[in-house]
Amino acid sequence: HAALFRAVQPLLEQAAAGPKGSARVVLVSSLAQYDATGVPLTLAEVNSGPAGPPLYDRSKLAQVLFAQEAARRLGPDSAIFVNSAHPGAVNSNIWDSAIPELMGDGFAGRAVMRLMDKLRAEWMWTVDEGALTQLFLAAAADTLKARGLRAPCFPPPA
Repeated sequence: HAALFRAVQPLLEQAAAGPKGSARVVLVSSLAQYDATGVPLTLAEVNSGPAGPPLYDRSKLAQVLFAQEAARRLGPDSAIFVNSAHPGAVNSNIWDSAIPELMGDGFAGRAVMRLMDKLRAEWMWTVDEGALTQLFLAAAADTLKARGLRAPCFPPPA
């Protein structure tokens, strides 16, 4: 994220120049950030340790921390808004591989997958609904400016 941000920062500053200009950077995080063990300070730390949920958790925490630090460095008067958002529990295809990867494809894995399929259908956001917060952060320049919304991790739509 940092290298990409540095590469596009001149373009973001150009877009934000002028009295009505603004630019937005939106990172997709997750409540899994709260399960992260430790605070990763380097790419090596983010990628170390066991694969699966611990790695995912640290990557989501890193996104939130990156958004906060980028917003801090840009300053409160910047017309570049950097935010992160948790989309909520979204019925996406991530579940098709996540459950078998965690539980295996034996009896327990199949049972959890059946339960997950029911939860996905009845309780999770659709992919379109899960994208609403990110779309808001990307498009609502006037609201972001008026409220000074910078760097918090926004919750899913309620």
